[in-house]
Amino acid sequence: MAQSEKIEIITLVEQSPLRVKATLKELGINRSTFYQCRAAGAVQTLFAEWLCWLS
Repeated sequence: MAQSEKIEIITLVEQSPLRVKATLKELGINRSTFYQCRAAGAVQTLFAEWLCWLS
């Protein structure tokens, strides 16, 4: 799955009026996969911010 697709799914799930579990079930995505992608994205964001801070 491309990074842009991951970001789109994370945004969709977080903005959904349904609970995370229900939204992921509708999309056919495992919760563990969603949380791994979300955690990886958070780490990448923090790393990018850290690199900008060092510059």
